[in-house]
Amino acid sequence: VLYVGDGLNDAPALRLVGHPVAVANAEAPALAQARHVVGHVDDGGAAEALALALQLADGRAAGAPVPSVPSVTPVTHAAR
Repeated sequence: VLYVGDGLNDAPALRLVGHPVAVANAEAPALAQARHVVGHVDDGGAAEALALALQLADGRAAGAPVPSVPSVTPVTHAAR
């Protein structure tokens, strides 16, 4: 499951899904839970998230490794 969020209210759901995505203009709690960060919502971030979802689905359906998305920044967090 992929979930796209941008606010404090999205943080709990982002913690629960396999592919948590935040837009670049998201609030800090949403960004902290994201595995992927796409562009600002006003600059096509929602479309980038949709493209990421399609790429993830295509990779899983074919049994191939999930392709990287050049415009999406993977997020690394320190151990919690």
